Amino acid sequence: GSISEVMLSKSHECKIRRLFVDPCGHHILVLIQQGLYLETYYIGSDFSKPVPLKDLKGINVTSVAWGMQTALTRGAGYSSAVLGTDTGEVYGVSNIMVKKIIVE
Repeated sequence: GSISEVMLSKSHECKIRRLFVDPCGHHILVLIQQGLYLETYYIGSDFSKPVPLKDLKGINVTSVAWGMQTALTRGAGYSSAVLGTDTGEVYGVSNIMVKKIIVE
């Protein structure tokens, strides 16, 4: 494979808070922080630039469970994962669409 450089922010104050990579390295979630501001980006092996997951803006993602199909495929079209947060909320991500999951 090849190595690609990806710009997440033009700010020098921006820091990577967490980085989650699927087992095969085809899908990446990056949580960045600038001051108190948090944003999550998706990077797929077929993407030329990161995609902000706007529904996760300000949410502190602390864990990711990748879908079995995600680990076996390349590209954004097949990405799926379950995300946990520092407040105990659970979100599902499928094809870069975010949905909050209510756990009772």
